[in-house]
Amino acid sequence: IQKEQNLIIRRSPKTNMIVQGCAGSGKTTVAMHRISYILYNYEDDFRPEDFYIIGSNKILLNYITSVLPDLDVYGIRQMTMEELFVRLLYEDWDPTKYSIRKLDKNDEISCCKGTNEWFLDLRDFCERYEQSVIPRTNIYMEKTGTLLVGTNLIDTYCKENQSMSMQGKCMMLNEILLSKYENEVQGKHVSFTAAERKSLEKKYSFYFGKDDWKGSIFDLYQDFLAEQVKKGKIEAAAQPQKAFDVYDLAALAYLYKRIKEMDPIREASHVVIDEAQDFGMMAYQCLHYCLRNCTYTIMGDTSQNIHFGYGLNDWEELRKLILTGTYDSFGVLKKSYRNTVEISHFATEILRHGDFPIYPVEPIVRHGDDVSIVDCKSEENLYATTVSTVKNWQENGYDT
Repeated sequence: IQKEQNLIIRRSPKTNMIVQGCAGSGKTTVAMHRISYILYNYEDDFRPEDFYIIGSNKILLNYITSVLPDLDVYGIRQMTMEELFVRLLYEDWDPTKYSIRKLDKNDEISCCKGTNEWFLDLRDFCERYEQSVIPRTNIYMEKTGTLLVGTNLIDTYCKENQSMSMQGKCMMLNEILLSKYENEVQGKHVSFTAAERKSLEKKYSFYFGKDDWKGSIFDLYQDFLAEQVKKGKIEAAAQPQKAFDVYDLAALAYLYKRIKEMDPIREASHVVIDEAQDFGMMAYQCLHYCLRNCTYTIMGDTSQNIHFGYGLNDWEELRKLILTGTYDSFGVLKKSYRNTVEISHFATEILRHGDFPIYPVEPIVRHGDDVSIVDCKSEENLYATTVSTVKNWQENGYDT
């Protein structure tokens, strides 16, 4: 473990951190040592089950699984981003009806669904849906004509309780209204019969809705997608029915939390995300909304996002979302322990042609041959040249 890696490992787990690390800088290793360090030094605050490790694929997670026991770390939950969002759907996810489908990163629609703009459309859709469900009208007491609850109170309550689901707001507004009714009916000169009181109590107890939301998250998501089709943002054929990609699942988890949830379940206290550049802001916006009161260690390299429109090409939007605390930090691991000087310089020159920020690589002093550029006329020629090159390496004694 080098000095710059050690500084990241020892940062307080009670703050958020994003780490930009070049290829070969040891990002994954640092993340694993950080978990071990936190469990050892903050044992009163964190247990293994308080951590989620999120990776972009099973190969990465299998590697992490093999490393953690060597650090005497057991019981850490590891999952792909898709699996995490499925987890956050709780009882609404039926594996006999629904499935996860792999995202086509070359599909323009997939790129559109992963953006911050797509999330803002979803958030606006939920705001409008909530306003259609929660009536914004003055509520007057029968016989007396006394105003029990006004539109200003309803609006103010909804705006001041942004973290509460729509269904949660309905239940609390029911309680407020019933309390106002009970205060009004006591000691008034206007009398109510027992039958009238019973009828009014029933009316005001469920004025804003019953105890559980009767809608379907999946149907609501289809309504949102139908709106996006009308706006021309996607085609009707792109609407999923039973198989959902990572951004569909992110939207469904957000809808569950935003509209339906009544009894929040405690999830992770600290989330570690590796290869963070593989996901667009839609995933992070939904994750940030769904996982409350937790901190993040986010590791990645925007230079390794080979699908330009799909993941993160820079950290700016994510920094604005996650690094909001006084002691939150952005770190850089720029020393590569994997590449030769020649490979690092060649890769950096390629990146300079992009219209995105680049983070220079500092390779350790290990030299090799200059990078060669071979023109292959066909796909078959490409494979044949690659096989020939690998065999040549093997003949020269290389085995990795």
